[in-house]
Amino acid sequence: MGMVAAGPAFPNHGRCAWTSSPSSDIGGTSILTAAADKAGYRILAVDDDPLVLRALEAVLRVWGYEVLAANGIDEAQRLLQACGKPDAVVTDYLLQDEDTGVMVLDEIRRIYGPGTPALVITGNAQPGTLRRMVGSEVPILEKPVNPKLLKAVVEQICNGDPRAAHMR
Repeated sequence: MGMVAAGPAFPNHGRCAWTSSPSSDIGGTSILTAAADKAGYRILAVDDDPLVLRALEAVLRVWGYEVLAANGIDEAQRLLQACGKPDAVVTDYLLQDEDTGVMVLDEIRRIYGPGTPALVITGNAQPGTLRRMVGSEVPILEKPVNPKLLKAVVEQICNGDPRAAHMR
């Protein structure tokens, strides 16, 4: 199977690739096409790399999620105002103009209070430092992200499973 999308490597912005391979198949169905029954479950996806954001949005939609895609905190704020609270957030850590995924999560918590499930994806932060900034309840995945692991963590955060924060 081929690569779905790949973002180029940029200093301080990392790289992300979503791939489908025989090892990521579930019973002969690619992990990228195995849709979950998540009709109406809305995820805010945030990444400043347009290729990565489109790939993430496409994968989440294939899995059955409704997706609000934002290229940074400003667009995320506009989407939150227009569409309301998401059921979960999947955000890159390092965004443009020194913005971070932690800032996105802080904005959601400011508007809606604590409790919105979230996942942070990073290609360049030290896990220990990032863990202190994000909090112990938010899972952190390092790029490049294995689609099978991504799917498992997204499903766990959407189901409120506390074990999601400890998956690697």
